[in-house]
Amino acid sequence: MSQLFQLSQYGRLVLEGNKAVDLLHGQCSAEVRKMNPGQHIFTSINNIKGRTLATFLLWCDRADRFYLETLKDNLPTLQTILAKYSPLYRCQVLEDESLGYLALNPENKPHNPVRYQHGWLRFWQEQALPAEPLTQSWLACDLKRGWIFLSAAQSEQYIPLWLGLDLTDGISFTKGCYTGQEVIARLHYRGKAKQRPTLAEGPSSTIEHLQQPELGQLIAYDLASSPACALWLQRAEQQGQTPKGWQIINFQDSEKPHDG
Repeated sequence: MSQLFQLSQYGRLVLEGNKAVDLLHGQCSAEVRKMNPGQHIFTSINNIKGRTLATFLLWCDRADRFYLETLKDNLPTLQTILAKYSPLYRCQVLEDESLGYLALNPENKPHNPVRYQHGWLRFWQEQALPAEPLTQSWLACDLKRGWIFLSAAQSEQYIPLWLGLDLTDGISFTKGCYTGQEVIARLHYRGKAKQRPTLAEGPSSTIEHLQQPELGQLIAYDLASSPACALWLQRAEQQGQTPKGWQIINFQDSEKPHDG
């Protein structure tokens, strides 16, 4: 039986204009100019010190129109940044509240690529929709793709390398300049990112069990999923540590750019 998830925790912006791609190219850590309509990528916008202001899912349905999805409480951060530059690029940025978010999760296929269609987030496999959506946990699905959406409280606390955006092509090291690029590239090429993400899954647990000092900094978790899922930022001496009975897993969103 398919499950239909309500994603009310997310919001999205629309950036529209002939030079929208140029604006995003100068701000996003990913290679935006290689995206085609119907494709998506998870990426970030950072400050000049390389600290991540926001992470978001970016997709386009036309060459001059892009959608940015992130957590609702951090949406103003993205909107402020884009509004600052939009007059220079003759673009318009608006919050899109016209459609709600729903996600279809077909049975036994929890990690298929996703696509966006008319404001609905769904998997490739088509299924008849239930009459009443089921409100279920969705965070584990995001984490397993390497999609770590930062809240407003987490803004500017990390750099994209710590979040593993280089593992899911959310950072380009060949595209040229963007805000924060110099710091991020230097850390990458010198191999001096002091923390890296560790994703693991295991039996249902408590938050206290996941917050042991030797595990590193717990930044996201989903205890309602089966198996439970959590992500830590770990220093070199903590790498590979997991709670008892848990196993490390790899991010599954590793193609670029992603057809949607």
